[in-house]
Amino acid sequence: GRNYQLLADTLARFPDRFRGIALMPEDTSAAEFARLTGLGVRGLRMMSAKRGPHVPPLSRDVAARAADHGWHVQFYPHDADIVDYADKLLALPNTIVLDHFASIPAAGGVRQPAFTAVLRMLDSGRAWLKLSGPMRCTQQNYPYSEVTPLAHALVRHAPERLVWGTDWPSPGIKSMRQNVDQFLQLGLSDETRRKILYANSIRVFG
Repeated sequence: GRNYQLLADTLARFPDRFRGIALMPEDTSAAEFARLTGLGVRGLRMMSAKRGPHVPPLSRDVAARAADHGWHVQFYPHDADIVDYADKLLALPNTIVLDHFASIPAAGGVRQPAFTAVLRMLDSGRAWLKLSGPMRCTQQNYPYSEVTPLAHALVRHAPERLVWGTDWPSPGIKSMRQNVDQFLQLGLSDETRRKILYANSIRVFG
């Protein structure tokens, strides 16, 4: 749930190694935001209401209080509803990180409204997208070939706005190696890979 004690303990043990994203209760105090910032938390995760009542929904109030501490909002849409959330997210004072390819249905290709909405968000200069969890955008099995055109189009459009994540351990992933291989099979240049794997992450997480 929203108990982040394990995260806080881990960050306290390894202050120079890790950064964190938390699922925050709505009544979190400013003092607690400050404490977590000192430990290395850099953002809070919110999700589409369609993902159910057990996860944090989009909240302008919580996002604004997090922004006071420099946190971004990591948002996980559902199916194609980034179309409905794009303007609401850009209206927040936070930087936005879209989780798991923004949940774009890969079968719809690069001309669907959801993909266009994501490109518009990236062009704002206030949003990032995580190339992670490709199995969450498709009914296909590894190597999730219908996700590849989305990845290539995103890299062509805004390589400076992309970060990568293992999404491991997670249901449906047999090994972290699958995610590494899937990324390497995109055939990106060394410079682009360095941006996505390292340089962009420094800008997002510090």
